[in-house]
Amino acid sequence: MSSEETREKQRKENESKGDPAASLMAKQMQRIGREDEDPDLETA
Repeated sequence: MSSEETREKQRKENESKGDPAASLMAKQMQRIGREDEDPDLETA
């Protein structure tokens, strides 16, 4: 299982438990991860 799949699974679990802070943190981690992979997003 990739780290992306792990984060997505954790995010869904947190949202189902009603944990907005953890959900927000997971979304921020995903955004940072995508920026690391695609530097063009940083200029947006």
